Amino acid sequence: MNNLILVRHGQSLWNKERRFTGFVDIELTEGGKLEAERAGKLIKELNIFLMRKILSLIVGLFFVINISQAEEKLNIEKQLVGVVGAISGTVKTETRELKAGDKIYLNETIYAAEGAGTQILLLDQSTFTIGSDSEVVMDTFIYDPATNDGKIVASVKKGSLKVISGLISKKNPDNLIKGKNISNYFSGILSLNSNQYGESYKYFNKLNHLKNNHDQYNRELVFTLVQNQKIPELLLYLKKLKKENLNFFNANLLLGINYFLEKNYIKSASYFNSIIQTRNFSSFEKLIAQSLLSYVKVFENRLHDYETELNIISKNYKNFALINNTFISCYLDNKNVDENFLRIINPDTLNFTRYNFFYINFLVSKNRNNEALKVLEKNNDIFNTNLLLDQTKSWLKKGKANKVKDIFDCRNPNHLISEFFYLIANLHSSEENYALSNFYLNLSLYLNPDFIFNNALLAENYFHLKDYQNSKKIYLKFDSKNPIYSWYAKKRLVWIKSKIENDESAINFLNKSFKKLENPTVKNYYDLANLFKDFKKYEESIKYYTKVLNDISNDNPLYSKILYKRGMSYERLKLWKKSENDLIQSLNLVPEKPYVLNYLAYSWLERNINLEKSIEMLKIAFNKKREDPYIIDSLGWGMYLTGRYEEAEKLLQKAVELMPLDPIVNDHYADILWKLNRNLQASYFWNYVLSLKTTENEMKDRIKEKLILGVQNHS
Repeated sequence: MNNLILVRHGQSLWNKERRFTGFVDIELTEGGKLEAERAGKLIKELNIFLMRKILSLIVGLFFVINISQAEEKLNIEKQLVGVVGAISGTVKTETRELKAGDKIYLNETIYAAEGAGTQILLLDQSTFTIGSDSEVVMDTFIYDPATNDGKIVASVKKGSLKVISGLISKKNPDNLIKGKNISNYFSGILSLNSNQYGESYKYFNKLNHLKNNHDQYNRELVFTLVQNQKIPELLLYLKKLKKENLNFFNANLLLGINYFLEKNYIKSASYFNSIIQTRNFSSFEKLIAQSLLSYVKVFENRLHDYETELNIISKNYKNFALINNTFISCYLDNKNVDENFLRIINPDTLNFTRYNFFYINFLVSKNRNNEALKVLEKNNDIFNTNLLLDQTKSWLKKGKANKVKDIFDCRNPNHLISEFFYLIANLHSSEENYALSNFYLNLSLYLNPDFIFNNALLAENYFHLKDYQNSKKIYLKFDSKNPIYSWYAKKRLVWIKSKIENDESAINFLNKSFKKLENPTVKNYYDLANLFKDFKKYEESIKYYTKVLNDISNDNPLYSKILYKRGMSYERLKLWKKSENDLIQSLNLVPEKPYVLNYLAYSWLERNINLEKSIEMLKIAFNKKREDPYIIDSLGWGMYLTGRYEEAEKLLQKAVELMPLDPIVNDHYADILWKLNRNLQASYFWNYVLSLKTTENEMKDRIKEKLILGVQNHS
C-alpha cells in the first residue's frame, strides 16, 4: 500500500491578511514557522496509521491520502472547532448570522460589525474573543483530547482577536464550564475587549474562586484591575496567589513593582530576573525587565552592576539604553547629566521633544533657571503643540520654577520608574496598541500622580479606541481657566464631537471655541488652519495659513512648512499654479525637503507633466527616506508612467508590502502587473482594492472598468 503525504506551507504574512500569494514568495509569520516545525515533527514521529486516525484534527496543517483507498471520501469541510458562547451586536459568517450556541467550523470567516463582538468556546476549552469591526478566519485547529496536545491558529483580516488557550496548554478546571460562571467569564472578556473596564471588573469580580486554578482568569483580571486604576487592590491580590499561578509577565512585572515600592530591592530584582530568564516571555518584555533591573540596582546602591544591564539593552535598543542612562545619571547627579540630556534633545540626532522638560527640570533643580529658559526657547517655538512644554514656559516666565520641580524629581525613584512606563506607553501608542499603552500609562500615573500631563495621552488612546466618552471626560477635567489647557482640550474635543455627532457640528464648535479666545496668538491661528485642513475645509485653511505667513518672518524655520501645507490645500482645490508656487517657494527656503519634493512631483505625475523632472526629485526624496512607502509609491508610479516597468514593479511591490491597506498603492501595483502581462495577479489586486473600506467610489468605478478592459492607457 502506498501513501502520499501533502504538506502545506505554514501561514505567511499575506495569508494572515487573506491576500493572494501565488506568484510572490512571502515571509512566514511566527505562527507559520511553528506550523511548519510541527508538520515536520509529526511526519517524523507519527506512523501512517496514526496520521490517518487524527486526520480530522490536523486537516488545516496537512492531508494524508491513502492511494489504495481512493474511493473513500474525506469529509473535511465541516470540521467542528467550537461553539458561540456569548455575542453582542451583529456577528455573522459568509452564510449565516450567528447566535449563542451556534457551531463554528474550520475555515469559516467570522465578521463582527462595528460595536459588536463575540466569544467562541473551542473544543479544548480555549476561547476566541473577537472585537468590534473585525474579520477573523479559523485557520488551524489541531487537538488530541487524549493528550491535550494541539495547535490553534487564526488569521485576523482586520480588527482584533484575543486567544485564551485552554486544555492545549494546560488543563482548566471544570468549574469554569458551568452556567453562571462561564456567562460571567465571557461577559467579562467581551467587556474588556470593548474597553468597558468597569463592566469587565464587575463580571470578573464574581469569579474570585478561580484565582488559584485558572491562569487565564488571573491574566484578564490583572489587566482589568490596572485599567480600572485599582492597583493597590491588584497588588494585594497577586500576593495571595500561589506561586504556580504567577507564571505570566504582568504578574511578575507588578510584583517586582510592589517590592520596589516597599524598598525591598532584592526581592524586586528577583521578579525582574525571573522575566529575563523565562523563555516564554518576549524580547520586548525582557527589555522592560532589563531596564527596570538597571534602575533597581542603582537604588540598591549596586552601582557596579547596573551598567551590565544597560550594555545588554544597548545591543538592540540603543535609545532605551541612552534614556535609562540619562535618568540614572540625573539620579546619581554625576558629571554626565548635561551631556546625556543634550544627546537626547539634539534635533540632528534624536530630538525627543518631551525630554526637553526633564532637562529643564534638572537645570531648575540646580538653580540654573536662565539656562532652562534658553533650552525652552530653543525647542518650544510658537508652533509647538506640546502641552507640557507650553505650561513649563508659562511657569518659568511667571517666576514659578518650583512648579516645574513639584511634578517631577529625578532623585525620586518612583518618578523615574513612572517616566519609564510612560516611555513604554508612548511606544505602544505609536504602534496603535492603545489598550496596552493605557495599561502602562495607568502604572505611570500610579507611581507619579502629580504628573497630570500623562492624562493627555490616556485621553488620546481612549479616542483611538473609540471610547469617546472616557476621552471627553478627561479633556473636560482640564483647567478651563488656564488658556493653555483650555485651547489644548478644545482642539481635541472638536474631533470627539465629529465622531459623536458630525463634522458640521464639530466645525461649529471649533468656530465658537476660537471666538472665545481673548487674545488669539499666531499659534492659535496655525492650529485653526491645520484643523480646517484636516476637516477638508481648504478655503478656510488657506485663509488662516496666509494670516500666519503674514505674521511671521520668512526666516522662521516653520515658514517653509506652512507654505508646504498651504500648497497642499491649494492642490486639493485644483488650484495648480498657486500650489506649485507655494511648494517651489518652500523648497527654495529648505532645499531637498523629501516630503515637499514628493508632494510636488506626485502632483505633476497625476497631471502627466514634468515626468523626468519629477523622477529626479523623487530620487532625491527616496535617497533621504528609503523606507517611506509614499515616496516609494510615487517613484514607482513615475517609472511606470515613463515605461520603465521592471523598475516600477520592484518599487511598487515594496510599497504594497509597507502599505497593504492603501487603495492607491495597490491600484498602482495592479496597473504595473497588467503591463507586465501578469493579468491574473493584476485582477486579484484590483478586486482587493474594491474590498477595502477606504476605497472611494470614483476609484471603484475606474477599477471595475479595468477588470473588464485592463489598462488601456497611463491614466
